[in-house]
Amino acid sequence: MEIQDKIRQYLGEDATDQEKHDKLNDIFQSLERLNDEVYELEFLDAKEGASGVGDLNDQLTTFRKLISGLYQVLDRATKVVPMEAREGEVEEADEIIQSIPSKTVELAGDSIWDRDGENPESVQVSSVTIENPYEPGGYMDDDEDDGYRKVSVEHDGPWTIYTDSGFEAAISKMVGFKVVFTEQGMQEDGMASMEGGSEGFDEAKNTPVSDDINRLRKLAGV
Repeated sequence: MEIQDKIRQYLGEDATDQEKHDKLNDIFQSLERLNDEVYELEFLDAKEGASGVGDLNDQLTTFRKLISGLYQVLDRATKVVPMEAREGEVEEADEIIQSIPSKTVELAGDSIWDRDGENPESVQVSSVTIENPYEPGGYMDDDEDDGYRKVSVEHDGPWTIYTDSGFEAAISKMVGFKVVFTEQGMQEDGMASMEGGSEGFDEAKNTPVSDDINRLRKLAGV
């Protein structure tokens, strides 16, 4: 095979791989929309005062398991198809910002720091950052990964939502594994410092998908 033919073959394969990644990205975006729809359905099914509250609990659990499996399939698919970094493209750090549509999180109102009762009834959550400290370059990269993850949540409320159980439950549902607040001194107005982990780290039985979602978000440019 002549050099020119080899070049044409290489460029053709590279273009096809790009088309595959584009199609995987389309599927990912559709899955993101489905995930949001299921999240809204969960909210409706848990709405107090409705005659059919909790009717879809089993079906919603199945939805979550299937969506989690699809995220993992997409993650494996993006790893199989080779993708060269474009010229001038800088690789992102292992800490990935998991951007989400702005969501209203209802607070339980049980924060021990809300002494004057001034906390809002709800806050808007605009982004979640999940850091894996065991990744190369992380501050725990010499240790065995036990599933621990550092989670930072951007919101529009005061730091005194710290310890609110409703906030912890809502963020746990968003990221797919149980999270809790870290120390009081790490909380800021508009930014909650949290931590959690996957199977083997805590008692949460949810199938963690956050790493898969993060890698897909990076490829999708979200």
